[in-house]
Amino acid sequence: MILCTLNLFEIMSTNNLYQPVWDKFLPVIAMKLKSALKKQEPEYLVMDQLDFEKASHRKNSKYQFHLELNEGRIIRSKDTSAVGLDFARALKDNALIYSLIKDGIFIFALNNKFVLSLAPKLKAVEQVILETEKPEPEIAVDPKE
Repeated sequence: MILCTLNLFEIMSTNNLYQPVWDKFLPVIAMKLKSALKKQEPEYLVMDQLDFEKASHRKNSKYQFHLELNEGRIIRSKDTSAVGLDFARALKDNALIYSLIKDGIFIFALNNKFVLSLAPKLKAVEQVILETEKPEPEIAVDPKE
């Protein structure tokens, strides 16, 4: 009889390693995401490098990622790191955040300074509609003419 033992650390390293980090920041991410949607501008959140190092048990790992979500689904997931995939999973598992991202396109990125950017991306059709809804500038008419 062969016994197979699994190390708990090995299991955690393959699935949701960074989930506790994202769970800690989800309330703030939700607020920033609401603000980004309202303003239609990117929002930024400074993250704590130590949280990522504690989660991965490595100090010299690269934690940067660039992630694009279309209606809550990851675009180009082959290029996305484990940190980014765990982030996407955390967003999808949070009911409030998922309700915000399920109908749009969003770009998320974590840079080497641990600044998370959250940016809604307007669809081409929405951009055209917004541009056509802008009021035409009024032309001043000279009363002497």
